Amino acid sequence: MADYNTFERITVDGYAFSTDPNVIFDYRHSNLSFSMVWEGTGVIQYSFNGSTVHGDMTSGAATAAMFFDDRPIGKIWFRISTGVGGTVRVEGWAK
Repeated sequence: MADYNTFERITVDGYAFSTDPNVIFDYRHSNLSFSMVWEGTGVIQYSFNGSTVHGDMTSGAATAAMFFDDRPIGKIWFRISTGVGGTVRVEGWAK
């Protein structure tokens, strides 16, 4: 039976988006929901295409935790904006 659930803890330690995505959702469904929780310090940025900044996450602020529902994305990249990095917790599921 297929498992359409993901749980990953990603170490964010670079100041540029890497060539390869940090997270790949390999689901055959188009409706993806996922959450991201920044457990580090400072600010990280995320991208859904590896080049454009689509948002940021700030430790100790409401944006330290983000939730997305019914997104048609399959990959996420992270990079440090300010601070020294840390861990981002990613959980995803297909409907």
